[in-house]
Amino acid sequence: MVPTFVLVYLGGWALTALSSYFAARRWADRSATPLRSACFSVLGGAVWPLVLIGAAQIGALAAYAKVQARRRQREVAEAWPRADALDDVVEPLR
Repeated sequence: MVPTFVLVYLGGWALTALSSYFAARRWADRSATPLRSACFSVLGGAVWPLVLIGAAQIGALAAYAKVQARRRQREVAEAWPRADALDDVVEPLR
């Protein structure tokens, strides 16, 4: 059972280190050296469970911000007539 956990941890470490290295080389400042990017990628890979939790939190914040932006767009402008303003004009069906 312990070797399975070790293999899962090392596999996650390798995947996180490689993906963060390629992301760093793609979007990093051009003054950053490949060695510096590799060192930070290896360190990020070592704490990949924390990186995974952080990515989930960023995703949750992005989803929350998107919902909040949609709620703000649905507000009705003050110049538009409201439904209760039509009560005097429209005769309800009986």
